[in-house]
Amino acid sequence: MRSVVLKYVRRTPRVIVAEGFVRSESDPRRWYNVFVEIDRRTCTVLHARCTCDDFYYRKRLCKHIYALYREVTKYGCAP
Repeated sequence: MRSVVLKYVRRTPRVIVAEGFVRSESDPRRWYNVFVEIDRRTCTVLHARCTCDDFYYRKRLCKHIYALYREVTKYGCAP
């Protein structure tokens, strides 16, 4: 069963912008909408957004953002 489904990925010379759905580990019927913008030179997250409570209330990078980041960068992020 897939835990990450990509909605779109846009690669430019400077950034990778991706949005997708990440499945909750505690409730497999629930999916979170996640957005990341990644700097291609340093492979770091510039902006991120998630619909989970942890990110919404605490403004911390959550495991859903990390899951989408790993899926998008598993083939590298070099320009």
